[in-house]
Amino acid sequence: MSDRPFDSAVVAAVTTHVNDDHADHCLDIVRGLGNLPRATEACLDDIDGAAATFAAVIDGTVVRVRVPWTRRIADRAEIRAEVVAMHERAAAALAGAR
Repeated sequence: MSDRPFDSAVVAAVTTHVNDDHADHCLDIVRGLGNLPRATEACLDDIDGAAATFAAVIDGTVVRVRVPWTRRIADRAEIRAEVVAMHERAAAALAGAR
């Protein structure tokens, strides 16, 4: 399976949607799963078959972090389920850290 199963149009559509409609989820993900608890902003930057890559802001500096999916994916339909699962795992991790 290719590490780049999604063409640039799919990546652009997904990242635009997530960043426009779920920016708070991106921040939860980088804080809870990306090991960046001090992040103040985050956006989805890229996706591939193994992970999502986020750009997070920490103390004014942009830091990129890859967060793996629960499994390898290759179909566009799988992206939504994996992003939702990622956010649920992040929310649980953040709740446990409090």
